[in-house]
Amino acid sequence: MWGKVYMSSPFTILAPQNIDSEKAEDLSSSLSIPRFMADFLLLRGLDSVQSARDFLEPPDSHYLNPWDMKDMDAAVKTVLSWRATSTNVCIFGDYDLDGISSVALLLLALRNATGWDLQWYLPSRFEDGYGLTVGLVEKLHEQGMQRLIMVDTGITAVKEVARANELGMEVVILDHHRPSDTLPDAAAVVDPWREDCNYFNKSLSAVGVALKFIQALYEKIDLGGVESYLELVCLGTLSDIMPLEPENRYILHRGMKTMHQSDLAGVRTLAKTTGESQGCVRSQDVLFRIAPLMNAPGRLHHPENALRLLLSDSEREAEHYLHKLQQDNEKRRSIEATITTQAAAQAQKKTDDVVMVVYGSKWHIGVLGIVASKLVQQFYRPVAVITDGDDGWAQASVRGVDGFNWHEALQDHKEYFGRWGGHAAAAGFSVRNQDIPLLTDLFAQSAHKQGFKVDKDVFNTVQASVEISLADLNAETLEQICALEPFGKENDAPLFLSRNLRVVNAVREVRGGHLQFEVAAQEKGENFSAIAFGMGKHIKWLRENSSDFDMIFEPSWNVFNNRKKIQLQVRAMGRVQCK
Repeated sequence: MWGKVYMSSPFTILAPQNIDSEKAEDLSSSLSIPRFMADFLLLRGLDSVQSARDFLEPPDSHYLNPWDMKDMDAAVKTVLSWRATSTNVCIFGDYDLDGISSVALLLLALRNATGWDLQWYLPSRFEDGYGLTVGLVEKLHEQGMQRLIMVDTGITAVKEVARANELGMEVVILDHHRPSDTLPDAAAVVDPWREDCNYFNKSLSAVGVALKFIQALYEKIDLGGVESYLELVCLGTLSDIMPLEPENRYILHRGMKTMHQSDLAGVRTLAKTTGESQGCVRSQDVLFRIAPLMNAPGRLHHPENALRLLLSDSEREAEHYLHKLQQDNEKRRSIEATITTQAAAQAQKKTDDVVMVVYGSKWHIGVLGIVASKLVQQFYRPVAVITDGDDGWAQASVRGVDGFNWHEALQDHKEYFGRWGGHAAAAGFSVRNQDIPLLTDLFAQSAHKQGFKVDKDVFNTVQASVEISLADLNAETLEQICALEPFGKENDAPLFLSRNLRVVNAVREVRGGHLQFEVAAQEKGENFSAIAFGMGKHIKWLRENSSDFDMIFEPSWNVFNNRKKIQLQVRAMGRVQCK
């Protein structure tokens, strides 16, 4: 039975689940893996040698048949029918990394297959808003575009596609969002979430759907080389937090191994930002290094430079765009920090609300989603962050928690929104300025309908996957952890528990509210650098208990100035009180 930490501790720490030792030893022996890996696999429900082997080395059978997706045949036939008059074809995407990588994949793969001089369009969230509009359809038509491939958007663009049809344009849609009651009247609508689509993997990212389309098209014209685009799918799948279903795991398992040696100069350049020059790029590298860089220009002005980086013909060209992205990312951090402080102060006064709605005049719409994520972490509930617009319409980004579905909540009250869309955990909408005061009650109704209640203990409770002595933690351990990659939604990285630790040097709070310190076991042994993201509020507790405490963490490599050392990313601090 699990024991809780003492009341003064900031977290409830749970020791690892009891594991069937006989099964664990059998897996460890049969697969020649260390015991902690066997324990981790059993925690994932992989209790046979074959299922564990398929997890560690996903078989080709996990790479599904693209023709099983509804309308795939129509999409391939339509696009191939354009070969006779291949001009005026435009790829239309979205401004986040999933949309950007989708457009890059389609441009590169179709140019390789056809030699077409394709055009592309990524909307600006400031000038165009989200997705295709009737105005954009007319603008593209005026520019001579006659054929349109929409990716990461389009599944709800009924009016917009109708207008394109009136203008004689032909449209193919490749999307992964949930459709509304009526599908657009396009030449082909490929989306695994269609009710009449029997494709098994509903968790494809948009760039994953684009890959399946190219896989089918390349098969049709007997062309190889689809695997060279897997690395782009890694970027979109991880940044969009898609569940790591078997097919997604298959794609990421292969693509992340080859990013440093990619045929694409832009991908190689992004891989270098991890500080490493070889080996497997980790999921954390994509989520916390690459994705913020690639999303930065779209948050501040226009995503064009991120796309141009992926399309670069040389590393020199890619590094030129990378430098621009790094400058944008620094600006984004500064803007985000200011707005987060203001939003958090407002949220402190709304702790009785089951769904928090915070509003600020002239907040930068490009960082609203990041601010919402930070408030979710701080206040343990769904959050909507809203700022007004000069045209009478406010813009909002929302982030959720387990047990609350934002897509359903927005569907419940769609009559209030000018435009809306997204997923269960992250979405966005526009609302009239005068209707903002109604939202707290409206979203509370949706929370009640879904049976959602705020449970702070869920956020403060962390259970370890495996227990380890710091004396046994070394470079080999990290290489073994890497064999369990990719990590992400529905395959979290293993969390390690070490007991009876001590702080070696002074605890410091650094920019962003993070804690930095060095930690060691009570007995003599190596000191490890530790960082506790967002835990600045616990600095007093750590200082008072620095001589003896337990900690749950993820070990990772930290590379700085070409020096590589193990760093512990702290997930919880306290003491496990076992019976």
